[in-house]
Amino acid sequence: FFLYVQSAILAFATGTMVPLSLLPGAVAGILRLLPFTHVVFTPAMLLTGQMGTGEGLLCLAVLLAWVAAIVFIGQGLYRKLRTRYEGVGI
Repeated sequence: FFLYVQSAILAFATGTMVPLSLLPGAVAGILRLLPFTHVVFTPAMLLTGQMGTGEGLLCLAVLLAWVAAIVFIGQGLYRKLRTRYEGVGI
């Protein structure tokens, strides 16, 4: 059940279930701050010519910001939690 719900949420957020251009402006604006929409919806819109290069660069900036945030959080967690791990065995 959990995997089905997760897949439905991701399908909605990426724009594969319902095109994001049909959603109200506020909902689409919130979804465009998440990285999921830029995986499927943005490349399709760029290839069909319905989105300009300026908006494409903004989407690239959003993806780069998410990657930087995840790397920063991951490195911080690694530094904090690596001393707690006790490797046992060979």
